[in-house]
Amino acid sequence: MRKILLVVFLALTSVGPSRQYVVAQTQYYSLPNDNSNCPANCRQIPWSAGSDVWNGGTLPVYPTGTSCTGLTEGLQVTTDNTAAIQACVNSTTAGHAAVLPAGIYYMNGTVTLAAQKVLRGAGGGPGCQGRWLNGADSTDTWDNPGGSSNYWGDTLAVSSPAACTTTLYMGATGNLFSGWGGDIGTLLSLTGGYTKGSTAITSATNPNSVGISANTWLFIAEQADTGIPVSAVACSYCGLPSPNEGTYFMSQIAQVTSVAGSGPYTINLSRPLYYTFQSTFSPVIGAMTEASNVHEGVENLIIAGVSGTNSARSVPNINWQGNIESWVKGVQIYNVSFNNNEYGIFCQYCYGNEFRDSYIHFGGGSGGNGGGANYCFGLLGSNSDNKIENNICREDRHALILEGGGSGDAFLYNYTDDLYDASGVGSTDTYINNARGTHGAHPYMILWEGNVGSNFHADYVHGSASHLVLFRNWFWGDSTGNRFNWAADGAAGSLWDYVGLEIDYDIHYVSAVGNVLGTGGLPGSYHAKWSSGSVLPSCPGDTVASSPAAYLFGCDVNGAVTQNASGAVDTVARSSAILHGNYDYVTKGVAFWDGGSNHTLPNSLYYASAPSFFASCAWPIAGPDLSSITNTLPAMARYQGSSACSSGGTQPIVITNLQVTVH
Repeated sequence: MRKILLVVFLALTSVGPSRQYVVAQTQYYSLPNDNSNCPANCRQIPWSAGSDVWNGGTLPVYPTGTSCTGLTEGLQVTTDNTAAIQACVNSTTAGHAAVLPAGIYYMNGTVTLAAQKVLRGAGGGPGCQGRWLNGADSTDTWDNPGGSSNYWGDTLAVSSPAACTTTLYMGATGNLFSGWGGDIGTLLSLTGGYTKGSTAITSATNPNSVGISANTWLFIAEQADTGIPVSAVACSYCGLPSPNEGTYFMSQIAQVTSVAGSGPYTINLSRPLYYTFQSTFSPVIGAMTEASNVHEGVENLIIAGVSGTNSARSVPNINWQGNIESWVKGVQIYNVSFNNNEYGIFCQYCYGNEFRDSYIHFGGGSGGNGGGANYCFGLLGSNSDNKIENNICREDRHALILEGGGSGDAFLYNYTDDLYDASGVGSTDTYINNARGTHGAHPYMILWEGNVGSNFHADYVHGSASHLVLFRNWFWGDSTGNRFNWAADGAAGSLWDYVGLEIDYDIHYVSAVGNVLGTGGLPGSYHAKWSSGSVLPSCPGDTVASSPAAYLFGCDVNGAVTQNASGAVDTVARSSAILHGNYDYVTKGVAFWDGGSNHTLPNSLYYASAPSFFASCAWPIAGPDLSSITNTLPAMARYQGSSACSSGGTQPIVITNLQVTVH
């Protein structure tokens, strides 16, 4: 049986001569959500992120304000267009777009965006999969090895060559920036109201005395809760911005709607609190004193790195600091640099932003692809209610990464694949990589839903995390591509990340429901052999292709235990987790039904119905209750150049008959 439906019919005969019936209702499995019983049983929030919070679920459409002129176009031109583009943005009035004409424009400086303005390229279309700079670097296809001399041995499949016709060709310092100083005002101690679900907090001190009033954006935080636990390792950017970093790693951003009273004072909030703080850990609020980067956007552009200067870059292509309710959509970012602090899109101390319909891929060169380099999306420090949806990330080191704290962010229906680590090009690639969900202290109440990709890893490299929710994702525990040197690298090239879901020590209260882990099999000796895999092996346990794992819990990064202060496996990582209805390709069934006997899963924890970009695609995309186990993700279909929802290409085989096993 694929699905257990609990239905109730109730007949009432006492109301007149005719009978009335209550319509049958399906009782869906739900995660524990007792706001008064944290940390174990408070695992959900009223998920709402990006434009769903502030604009009814749609992004604003700004009309053209200024058509940019005075630009020098051409691939070989070295004239810097930074000043001309900046002048175009500056001359555009609020509520309008500065529109760049079709062409390729070299840019080797910072263009600073402004509130209520959009920088838009000519053309459009999801992900701007179109015009390329160099055919030898057109590296993305669906597992089509050989036949080319470029780095990945693949050629580009383009569904709509005219989809995006404006390219910013970035030099060593080229970037689109919007930011603030990164400071917050004097911290104000809270005296009450800091419980999960509350929208009214109190203080004995007048908030106006520290610059807090209606419409102020706040950081709400407490010091490290040792009971979860909350901790950081060499992470100066975790927690609150300077000068109040301290140990305030667990935080939320919300806006003040009003201030009332005369001691105690009541500060009313735009969103309910996502966790119950404790007086023991000194809950505080602080104002984002320079949060003026509101309602601005970047749309329909290609941003590409110049190969000759790529090794000199150490700045994100889109670099946002403290942005509020802003967006990036329809952007392609190619040839992301491989130096530290290099991201396709970077957002620090951001609230309510939306990053969607974009395509960020490839980072390589003589400098390698090591730590801190070539990330697709990066959220740093405290962030709340940001929405990352319907994007493609390929050939990055990590794809969707939280470096630092924050809460309420939603990663929805993204496609991530062929992520890798390298200390150099070619023979020195060492392992397939992962989306790296958490990488710093202390994100909590974060939702990953409907994503498809190589694997998911919440690590303890720079700190702890808790209350992560993963729902109906498909994590292969492999890479679908054909990295030509993996087999040649032998054991070193075969190690690490052949695991579907990896949760390190001190990552507690994770909820994974209805996910699919593994594949039906990919060709090649270096791909995972799920028939000889394990459901939940013990640590240490580097997962190699010949013995992949559906889960790893409580280990150190990449399966060891040496970084754990106690030198032991963290058993609480697993015992505090809820694993309910996750299909794995080791058992070809469901190994765990933690947390209740009701196995009927809702379609979504975020949406009431399929989001519009699914069009005719089946929804949801993954789960043990689907006859196909997995369906086609729109972002993957877009990458494959397919306008239909048929699988096509060489999509991994799926098992069509559910077998339930219990461990």
